[in-house]
Amino acid sequence: MSAGASSSGINILEDEYLPVEEVARRLTVSHKTVRRRMVDGTWGKSVVWFAPPGAHPRLSWKAVVAWLRSEN
Repeated sequence: MSAGASSSGINILEDEYLPVEEVARRLTVSHKTVRRRMVDGTWGKSVVWFAPPGAHPRLSWKAVVAWLRSEN
């Protein structure tokens, strides 16, 4: 396993900003579940996600992983 890679092989040291569909794929949930967490405040805007002007929302994979760890 390389430095910074978790046991699942995902590098969690570098932050990636991903579209909703990619986060849903990685978490094996629907895109609606991801959007619901964004809208209901579970994942706060400017903390876990942001929406650049004229573009689709992006989520910080590092922040999503941190949230998952705090839930366990």
